[in-house]
Amino acid sequence: MFVRMLTVKGDKIVVFGDRHIEDVYRGKHKNYRKNSLDCMKLTLDVVKEEEPDLYVETGDFIGVRRDISWISQDRDLLRATAQFLQDIKCPVVINTGNHDIHGGSEKNDYRFLSDMGYFTRPQQFEENGVSVVKLETSDKEMPIYLYFVKYGFDDVVLKAVDKKALNIAITHGDFRIGSKDFSGNPDAIDLVTHEPFFEMDVILNGHIHEPMEQMEEFKFYNGKRCNFLNLGCMARPKISENYDQVWYVVISIQEILEGVFKPSIECKELKLPSIEEVFNLTKPLKDLVQEEKEESLEDLSVIFSALQDVSFGTISVEDRVNLLPVDVKMKELILRFMKE
Repeated sequence: MFVRMLTVKGDKIVVFGDRHIEDVYRGKHKNYRKNSLDCMKLTLDVVKEEEPDLYVETGDFIGVRRDISWISQDRDLLRATAQFLQDIKCPVVINTGNHDIHGGSEKNDYRFLSDMGYFTRPQQFEENGVSVVKLETSDKEMPIYLYFVKYGFDDVVLKAVDKKALNIAITHGDFRIGSKDFSGNPDAIDLVTHEPFFEMDVILNGHIHEPMEQMEEFKFYNGKRCNFLNLGCMARPKISENYDQVWYVVISIQEILEGVFKPSIECKELKLPSIEEVFNLTKPLKDLVQEEKEESLEDLSVIFSALQDVSFGTISVEDRVNLLPVDVKMKELILRFMKE
């Protein structure tokens, strides 16, 4: 079967979760800009240690605000981000998350940095809605395939190029495993019955900021086994995201005997700065988390006004609401208000 794909030679891939680089954030951070830069340094330390042949992120590389471009806001941070990508020293592929599509083509730094050649986005090697990267390893009989699933395209069928190879989906969506829920979203996709992914061996997911305790094995409805992991968001945009580490994943081909190779997937901890270093803890943590929820509710009136005043052209209001960087319950409130 012929499939248009990006091919990279090597034996090791590293995968990171949501990065959310931004110059400012109105939350309770001491300095969100510095936090973005610190996360870049943490990542480069890992890259230097692991020496990967391919670097991957699950999506939401850019920002926490909407319709804002660094090109006219913070060129120094844009320059630092470009330097960060250059310093990785191997091919970089970054999946398209919901924040990466804000701002259209004119105010979109994710697309700008990609078009300038600092990294590759899935659309640049896509065919029939599917973007595949092949890692051509030292064992030619044991390649690794990555299938990039952009935000909102979870129903695209992922057909394994080679069912005997290791097939890994890089996703940015809201998923659950049977009754095991990760986000509280009643509309989360149940992977057990999600037929478009039935030929995948591993699913590495962004979007859900809380990291899982460990990678979880489950069975698809057709009986095939698969492993799933929410890597977690290193930026911790909200104070309620007070975990102390997220995951990065190392995928490799290892020679266990002379001429005998074996694929390996390791989940490794990316230790984050303490919450005391990142957030302004002016009150007990539980009080600050509650304040954050109340402040989100206050933002509703601003969001309502924006949605009513802007013409979306062919994009439905419901689709626009689903792209907002707010939780599911907030989206339900907004949609209910808009229909009244």
